[in-house]
Amino acid sequence: MDSLQEKHLKASRFLQNLKETNIVTETVQTAGSCLAQGQEAVRSWPPYLTRGPVLDTRSRYEGDGVRYKAKLIGMDPVPDSQGEKMLLDSMMKLKGFEVSARKQGQHKMRIWLKISSSGLKILDERTGIVLHDHDRSRISSVTKDKSDPRALAYIYRHEDAYILFYIKAGHQADPIILDIMEVCRRVEQQEAPQQHQPTASQNISLVTLTDSLASPETVNKRFQNYSK
Repeated sequence: MDSLQEKHLKASRFLQNLKETNIVTETVQTAGSCLAQGQEAVRSWPPYLTRGPVLDTRSRYEGDGVRYKAKLIGMDPVPDSQGEKMLLDSMMKLKGFEVSARKQGQHKMRIWLKISSSGLKILDERTGIVLHDHDRSRISSVTKDKSDPRALAYIYRHEDAYILFYIKAGHQADPIILDIMEVCRRVEQQEAPQQHQPTASQNISLVTLTDSLASPETVNKRFQNYSK
């Protein structure tokens, strides 16, 4: 099994290769599509406040799904699929890069973030080119930046390495996080009865899911326990 250092090195090499291909030219942390196949990742959801009742994924996320205007602040190789401190440290580092770039007159790439039943897509706002296509089964963690209500981050697994994507929306990040969480947590359950769905003002705290455990009964029980 690869050590954490080896995984971090692989992720760094992956980002460097993307930089050399000039797929993204307007960000300090450049990136490209992550389309590898492999085992499904464990998904964990750090705390945030939901904004309303859970929507029906079968209608809201079908086809092109929903989309949000945002900026891609950067990407960062991380050693694991989850971990609150790891997420916060990575976001802080990328935020520092953003401040430094802004002082030099550089601006982050404007994007469309599309969320559908298949996963997430990041598109160049100007050209519409798909820069990143992330299968929902490979998204392991999502959180918002507590110091910036418009910013969020998620971790995507590329082969056996993990990469954090840091994004800043044009509005509150909560609805985006809710959409990502719904796609990753509930699309598998479309044909199963939905019971005890989270409602407004529930605090959802670090719920870890795998496909083998994501039955409606298991998910509901965990949300009841963590939201108390």
